[in-house]
Amino acid sequence: NFLKILGKFSKKSQLSFIVIFKISREETLKGMTIWAAYLNFEENEKGSIEKNKFADFIVIDRDLMKVDLDLTPNTKVLKTYLSGDLVYSNTNSN
Repeated sequence: NFLKILGKFSKKSQLSFIVIFKISREETLKGMTIWAAYLNFEENEKGSIEKNKFADFIVIDRDLMKVDLDLTPNTKVLKTYLSGDLVYSNTNSN
């Protein structure tokens, strides 16, 4: 599970974290896509990859639904598409 965390400073001035609650990887992805679009009354235009919706999306170097959580911060964007057009491509990727 991804963690929603609240940071607080300890006496040693180092950042430590307290777990408030956990949400699943799927809930995290939906929270950044379809649910966010719904909250903005834009679910008919974006939030999921469907016909007649904006085709804004990224291609990343790993499956965030399966990769070890410790590796998620190292995820690299390989390609970025806006309105279906490639606007960024990492030249080091295949």
